[in-house]
Amino acid sequence: MRWVIVALVGIGGCTPTKPDIDAPTSGGSMLRLAWTGQPAALPAPVGGNVTLATASFAAMNLRVVGDAGPGDPRTLVDHVAIAWSAGAQPPPIAFPSAPLGKYSRVVFSLDGEDQVSQATAAASYTLTGTVAIQGAAAVPFRVTDDTEISVAFDVDAELVVNADATVEVAVDLAKIVGAVDFKTLPVVDGVRVLASDDPQADAVRAKLVDAFHAR
Repeated sequence: MRWVIVALVGIGGCTPTKPDIDAPTSGGSMLRLAWTGQPAALPAPVGGNVTLATASFAAMNLRVVGDAGPGDPRTLVDHVAIAWSAGAQPPPIAFPSAPLGKYSRVVFSLDGEDQVSQATAAASYTLTGTVAIQGAAAVPFRVTDDTEISVAFDVDAELVVNADATVEVAVDLAKIVGAVDFKTLPVVDGVRVLASDDPQADAVRAKLVDAFHAR
């Protein structure tokens, strides 16, 4: 996973002294954003006949919005892969220069089109696993989408001097998978596939947006 934090350094006031760009701008505190999947670890059953094995989301322009400075680039990440798989979960994102104050919203878009270094470069999100339909043997599935999807939700965190703060985000993976009617999906090379142009895609996108929320 590769991610970039864009930092803004304040430029001095009325004294001729050069500002110390290495000095913390957050009173010795650190803001973090942490992810929790529901279920917490994969692979895991997410329904009577469905097992989810992997889930990945290509987030762009992820911002933790502070009440004092909604456009502050110190709480912005250009690209980040949010992914779960066997034995792996997304690590927290650290904002070491985040300004003190309250944080009330997280916004980003899911769009893998520009993330050419990622294995699923064009996918905004991808879910894989297995499904057993009407008592038959389980077969693999893949739910993927290259449409840009906007995500935003409210949070409640405050960064104060000498005390770190964590924005806890839950991602209800089971809710996303639960929106899929696997019986109607086409089978491509032995895999049931839901792609961007599938009639169910809009309904799944709506559930996906709702699946991200404050924990």
